[in-house]
Amino acid sequence: MCPPAELLKRDRSHLGRLLTDAQWARLHGIASVQHHPAAGLAVYRQGEPAEAAYLLTRGVVELSSTSEAGRRTIVSFLRPGDLFGPFEHERYLNTACTLSPVQLYRLPLLALGELLVSDARLQLGFLAKAAHDLGRAQQHLIVLGQNRVQQRLAAFLVDFVDNGEFWDAQARLVTLPMRHSAIADYLAVAPESLARALLGMEKRGLLRRVPPQGIRIDDLDGLRRQVPR
Repeated sequence: MCPPAELLKRDRSHLGRLLTDAQWARLHGIASVQHHPAAGLAVYRQGEPAEAAYLLTRGVVELSSTSEAGRRTIVSFLRPGDLFGPFEHERYLNTACTLSPVQLYRLPLLALGELLVSDARLQLGFLAKAAHDLGRAQQHLIVLGQNRVQQRLAAFLVDFVDNGEFWDAQARLVTLPMRHSAIADYLAVAPESLARALLGMEKRGLLRRVPPQGIRIDDLDGLRRQVPR
């Protein structure tokens, strides 16, 4: 099995570049590898006791939260290198569900806490990762602040293009593991608005839909120019 450090470095993960091989070995010592062979499988559910954090090394995981009124909201789409498992009062704050076959490392919270206390450099790596993820979350808020749906969609697509697992540079094809309705939810737009945005971007020569879940990027530079800064 390919070690997590090599998987994440190969996928250009931020965390994959932060930690040394020795630090990965220490994490490996407390972790167990989990494989979820298909989409639609729960890693954990909102409200369950929080016993572990998770490090995604392959595949895509969707984080969603359900309000007291029963409204479900997609919080994030996680890719290789992402740490997840936020909790409050010892219970998970959201539900993590696979969107593809995934491999992840399960890190028991007690053992992880002891490891971080004993290794200041490892602790710094995790803090740097948290700061990086906070920046991503802030960028997403900036994207959601744009009135034009095409700008939101462009930012979403460029993010997946920049992740090597989903982008075929030779075919100029990005393969999305989630339904368009899930993308609309994440971008806070109606599914009809997303469909119109896709059509408009096709007419402008930026992209072309390739059923069932592919999008060919015909003008990557043009798509990048649409991304809010």
